[in-house]
Amino acid sequence: MLSIEQFREITKKELSNIKFKEKSFEELKDTLNDNSLITADSHCNPKTPNLSDFKSNSETGYQRAIFNTKFSHLTFSSGKDKNINWLDLELPVELRNQSRKKCIDLIGKIDDKPIICELKYKPKDSKSNSDRPEYGIFELIIYYYLILCNNEKLNNNKVHHNSKEISDFNWNNIINEKPLLILAANKKYWENWFDKKTYQPCDTRDEILNLVHNLNKKLEINLCLFETNNIDLESDDTKYKGIDVSKEWKQITKI
Repeated sequence: MLSIEQFREITKKELSNIKFKEKSFEELKDTLNDNSLITADSHCNPKTPNLSDFKSNSETGYQRAIFNTKFSHLTFSSGKDKNINWLDLELPVELRNQSRKKCIDLIGKIDDKPIICELKYKPKDSKSNSDRPEYGIFELIIYYYLILCNNEKLNNNKVHHNSKEISDFNWNNIINEKPLLILAANKKYWENWFDKKTYQPCDTRDEILNLVHNLNKKLEINLCLFETNNIDLESDDTKYKGIDVSKEWKQITKI
């Protein structure tokens, strides 16, 4: 089993091999070098997200809509089907004394298996760039690293939401039971990034999946990519209650 320091150093090395020079990747490197993210221990009381009357044609609206479905049905490449029960959302994974913290999008479980999920979303008619899949992959891994470092403090500070809609949980469970790490995005997002005519330079589907395979092996993790249906978050009928969000998620595999 890797130590936390070994996990960090391997992640830094693999991130340095990424060929893209965008500012966002430099910020990921800075995160791994920022010791305040693992030494800070300020009181943290995350604000309960608005889940009933929220309008946003963005990743935030996508997150709310998924959480409001209560569960998602996953079809794995092995053919197995499993349900994720969603427990909480938008939780800080560090305890610096500042308003904007690094947060994981969704936390859930399959049976007793913890799930850490990062989301990416591309609106139907959007022409703007979205985060590259490689960015999302390393972002998720770094959030897991921060949980490994901070789980006791997150537990002691009771960093979770308590309401009728949101369940309590124990951060130690994520450490004790090796979690499944999921990068999920809507179909439009994956279609855009897998189309080299749209973005240059862009890795192919197989190259991205090879990256996931190598990171899983070197970091001793279980990270998967999943595709959800497209959802029209601008529809007046949606209202982010999960009405138009398919619960069906399909694992992305090589063609």
